[in-house]
Amino acid sequence: MVRRPAPAVAWVRLVLAALATALCEASALALTATAAWLVCRAFEQPPLAALSLAVVAVRALALVRGTLRYGERLAGVSIQRQTQAAGQHVMHTGGVGQPGG
Repeated sequence: MVRRPAPAVAWVRLVLAALATALCEASALALTATAAWLVCRAFEQPPLAALSLAVVAVRALALVRGTLRYGERLAGVSIQRQTQAAGQHVMHTGGVGQPGG
């Protein structure tokens, strides 16, 4: 027997996956902008201390992006598996309810 969560739980997971996607894209944009600024500024050969904050920001944004992408995929696969299991249940039972009930 396939145990399906309540529809509210599936919607919450879907919203969390969408939120993680939006934040991941925002961090990717910030990562690109910070990295471009870092390359342009490094061309002027300033002291390393002047670039240290940008270096830390690039590293942090890269970690955030990867973590959010993982969370998005985890939530998305969970929703997909639940939907697939529900569809298989309907297909195998011919669209009727539980046998004997």
